[in-house]
Amino acid sequence: MLTRTGVVRAFPGFGVALHQACAILAALTVTMLCGCCGDSTPTPARDAFLYLTSSSIVGYRLDQDSGALTSIPGATQPGEFITTSASGVFLYAIDRAAKVLAYAVDPTTGALSAIANSYSPRVLSFHLVADPRGEFLYTLESCENENPNPCSDFLRVFRVDKNTGAITGEAPGSPFAVGYLSNNILVHPSGDFVYAPGILAGEAIPQGIWGFRVDRTAGTLVPIPGSPFTGIQATQSNVGVFHPTLPFLYIAEYEGAIRTYRIDPPTGALTSVARLQLPAFITGMDMDPFGRYVYTSVWKGAVRLLSVNASTGALSFTGGPTWPDSGYSFDGVYAHPSGRILFASETDGGGDPDAKTLLRVLSIDGTRSTLTDIAGSPLTVIGDCSPDLGGPARVRSLENSRWTLVVPLTSSKLQRLNLSADYTSVSALDPTDVPTLSYAVSYVRGGAAH
Repeated sequence: MLTRTGVVRAFPGFGVALHQACAILAALTVTMLCGCCGDSTPTPARDAFLYLTSSSIVGYRLDQDSGALTSIPGATQPGEFITTSASGVFLYAIDRAAKVLAYAVDPTTGALSAIANSYSPRVLSFHLVADPRGEFLYTLESCENENPNPCSDFLRVFRVDKNTGAITGEAPGSPFAVGYLSNNILVHPSGDFVYAPGILAGEAIPQGIWGFRVDRTAGTLVPIPGSPFTGIQATQSNVGVFHPTLPFLYIAEYEGAIRTYRIDPPTGALTSVARLQLPAFITGMDMDPFGRYVYTSVWKGAVRLLSVNASTGALSFTGGPTWPDSGYSFDGVYAHPSGRILFASETDGGGDPDAKTLLRVLSIDGTRSTLTDIAGSPLTVIGDCSPDLGGPARVRSLENSRWTLVVPLTSSKLQRLNLSADYTSVSALDPTDVPTLSYAVSYVRGGAAH
């Protein structure tokens, strides 16, 4: 199940973040920002830098033609849980001493160097998210560290110099109280609003969503009027996605429903406008890059395409068939940046390092709203790929690159998938040994930022 203990707290930082100079996927929450290159055809690109963390950060150069990995000696630095700036030139980490560290990424060699005069706060968190504009870092801290009873968790905010990458200090008013059992920081793609779903202190239900407006002049957050936004039922708070172009936020509920919220553009206030009931507990959710669908997987069920009403934001079941239940449990979905491929994992491994997960690579027919296996699918992945591909995920792709990385949760084998140029077939290289149980992976396109 995707729960507080099963996803974020028990496996803190077990995520995949693939990021390039113009397209960043932040680690831990694995938020993906759109690339700048336009053409969605996978073509050879400059070498990419791959960073993995276990007890420390290690780096590899990924050859975009062959997929070969070579070590980057200058990338070994302290850090266990990582995220990156939207520019792709700064990397941030929480180390074993619970300090937040800032590094500059050398665009030519991939080496990491500590940023001088950067404030290094101590945090009781494994959750680190970067502001899309490069001006803040966000962490969630559990009040359970100090209080065993239901209480308010805290959203801690640090100011960042977007030019140098240095952390300059904690924002005025930080930390900000949010809900008990808050699992996720949802940063709007514009960077103007920040949301944290959670439980009202002392109550099991209803839950709420705490919302903040980013005041860049004052360099801090301001609670949105009406926050927390209540009335939702047992929110599955670590599963939420924004529409890429329209003012809608989709939140999964534990009862197997998805609630649609309209975001008021000036204030960030949330209004519940629709709720769609699915047949079972939702194990994964991702947004189509073009905003056509919300993709979901359900426990002991199927992968489903939900059509988005562009006027109301409401979701509805498509007319075409969805991918049926195969006897395994679909435990996650991830939409490829091209909008033409959907990855879906099936497993019954339950955390077994020897489990064999089936990773389905599905072609999306936008006309008939159907999914079909492409040639070479499904692929067998060593180790359990759960909990979910769209949350603390194990599958990520670089836009305008043929390579997709798969890092199973319980295995030390990194697998590289090669998509054909027309998205009709997929193949895999032999698995590569990486640091055991890598906490996070970051993937940077080499060369100057653009």
